[in-house]
Amino acid sequence: MNRKRLLLTVLATLAVAVVFMGYTVVDTVAEQWNLKARIESIPSRATLFDLDSARVVFPAAKPVAVIIFNSTCQHCQYELAQIKAAINSFNNIELVFLSSEPILAIKKVALLFESHRNVNFIKINPEDVYDNFGTVRYPTILIYGTNGKLIKEFKGETKVEAILRYARQ
Repeated sequence: MNRKRLLLTVLATLAVAVVFMGYTVVDTVAEQWNLKARIESIPSRATLFDLDSARVVFPAAKPVAVIIFNSTCQHCQYELAQIKAAINSFNNIELVFLSSEPILAIKKVALLFESHRNVNFIKINPEDVYDNFGTVRYPTILIYGTNGKLIKEFKGETKVEAILRYARQ
C-alpha cells in the first residue's frame, strides 16, 4: 500500500512538473512572438526625447536605421566610429541613435555627428526600451523601410556595408 502511494505521489509530482515546464515554454515562446510583433513596426508607444528634452516621434517616409547604444559600451563606440567614417553614405537614410542614458551622456556622443541633418540622438525611457525592443544587446540596429516596417535586425557590431545594403532596399 505504501509503495502505491509513493508511486502515485512521484507520478503526480512528475505530472505537475511537466505541466509547469510546458507552461513556462509556451509563455516564453509567446513573449518572443509578442516582441517580434512589437519591433516589426517603428515603435509608437515609446516616450522619446531629443537632446533638449522635448518629446519627439520617429521620422517617417524615409528609411530609418535605429541604433540602440550605450556610450560606455566598447562595441557601441566601435559601431559609432564606423558609421561616422562612412556618414556620407547615409545621406538618404535617417539615423536614429537611441539610448536610455542621461541626456548629458548622449550629448557627448552626439558631438561626433553635429553637422549632419539626417542624424538624430534620442533618449528613451529605460522601461520603454524593454517594452518596445525586449532585452537589448548593445549595439542593436533595426532597419525600417519607408513604410515603417522592419527590414532587418542586427545584434552586436555590424559592418556599415550590411546596414547600408538593407537600408537602401
